[in-house]
Amino acid sequence: MVLDDIRGNFSFEGLTLRVRSIDSGFGGDGELFSRDVVELGLPNTVRFNDVRFSIATSNTARPTDPGFQQTDLLSVEMRGEVIMEGNLLVFPAGTP
Repeated sequence: MVLDDIRGNFSFEGLTLRVRSIDSGFGGDGELFSRDVVELGLPNTVRFNDVRFSIATSNTARPTDPGFQQTDLLSVEMRGEVIMEGNLLVFPAGTP
């Protein structure tokens, strides 16, 4: 899955960014993973002004792979405010 063609203005109030070690949880997978991830602390309010993006997928793992073809699944347009809670964890791909 990929976010593509992101346009517009958005602001985050209270966004945090830190590195977090995952060495437990996740149904036992955390202990096997035992690495650092990036944690985005989602803010209280996100404001969107004429934000547009597409959610897409592709037939290959990387855009540089032979035969790459992207398929747009959904186009989104947003305006207004959204209240978000929780954290977003960004896991690294590949081996350390």
